[in-house]
Amino acid sequence: MWHSPYKLYLYPETIKQSTDENEKAIGDFSSISKTLKELDFIGTKQGERRYTTGKNFVSLLTFMGCSPNIELEPQENKPYCYIEIIIEKEAKFFSGINIKAATCPECKAKITDIANPAVENSVCTNCKKTFKTNRLNWRKTAFIAQYCIVIGNIYESEAIPNDQLLDALKATSLTEWRYAYIREDGN
Repeated sequence: MWHSPYKLYLYPETIKQSTDENEKAIGDFSSISKTLKELDFIGTKQGERRYTTGKNFVSLLTFMGCSPNIELEPQENKPYCYIEIIIEKEAKFFSGINIKAATCPECKAKITDIANPAVENSVCTNCKKTFKTNRLNWRKTAFIAQYCIVIGNIYESEAIPNDQLLDALKATSLTEWRYAYIREDGN
């Protein structure tokens, strides 16, 4: 099965919710996949949590530029778009070789010395304020989440999720959704 190093990730802004109802919505793989299926964003299953693109895939993303060159049909060892749903047991730091230095949410200073980005709180060496680590701004090149949706074979800034997709995910998970572009090492 073909695997792209260029990916657009969609992820919930809130890592953990406080109520049992919200915990169930956030941790429930079937509710996320059901929403994506109802939107016709995902098509047929290619694996346990991997899907082909659905009929509305292109209409639920805004492609930048005048003529995007994307392949929607799966091909053996050739680039094509696909969707994966990743669910981790605990919050995880997602990043790639294109990661940019994070900035403090308080003073906007660059933060380059985070020992463990998956820890709950961090302290800025510049302003000395403590903040939730998931509030760091990696300028859409990294994030912390327990689960996410991966859209394979989308280059950085080639496409962004539209409001219809983000609103549907928010209604399902009871939290806002964000996105990031991550490029894995192709080796």
